[in-house]
Amino acid sequence: MQITVTVPEKKAEEFLALVKELGYKSEVKTPKKLKPKEPRLLKELRQSWKEVEMHERGEIELKTLDQLLNEL
Repeated sequence: MQITVTVPEKKAEEFLALVKELGYKSEVKTPKKLKPKEPRLLKELRQSWKEVEMHERGEIELKTLDQLLNEL
């Protein structure tokens, strides 16, 4: 099984030591640098995801596909 964990950089060394102590293998991958347009896209995706979660909890009502197509 493979599990991906994101750890703050300042805690990474401590976390890797714990993983090693438990006898597990670890592979470190650092995130690539974002291009200038990517931060905006990521911000918009995060906001959209929050809206989906709010909809699932019944906090907001989202438009139907028909409503979106009618706007076009």
